[in-house]
Formats: sequence, structure tokens, C-alpha cells
Amino acid sequence: MQSPNRDDERDTEYDDFLDHERLMLDRFRCPQCGMPLELVELIRPREERKRDPDRIELIAACRRCEIGMSKEEWARRRAA
Repeated sequence: MQSPNRDDERDTEYDDFLDHERLMLDRFRCPQCGMPLELVELIRPREERKRDPDRIELIAACRRCEIGMSKEEWARRRAA
């Protein structure tokens, strides 16, 4: 038979772990509307992909406001 406190222990069992998804949703929000940003990959020309197939370029995008920010643009915004 399980003790009544066992369920309470399970609720706090993972308190020492960081919820990266929740942190991301809380931190990376659109500066205009406040909705969570999505990371999307930019499409590169075929020649560029052949030269460097492992390189990808991501931008933070808001579908609602139709804006995107590169890593550098995001860093400048956060520093301001």
C-alpha cells in the first residue's frame, strides 16, 4: 500500500530541473505583440548549401507580426 504522502513527493520530485521550454516561452517574446517567438531556418541558395552543408541560419520570427530577427539583431535589442 502506498503512503498518502507519496503523491506529494512525486509533485516535487522534479523541482531541481529547469524547464527550458517554459524559460524559452517566457523569455523569447515578440517585442511588438508579446507572443512567443519561433525559431525558423532561413532558406539558403543551393550553391551556398553545397559549400557548407552543415551551416544553418536561424531567425526568431513572429508569425502574427510577420517580423524576424537574426541573432545579432536580437542581441542588439536585448542590450538596448
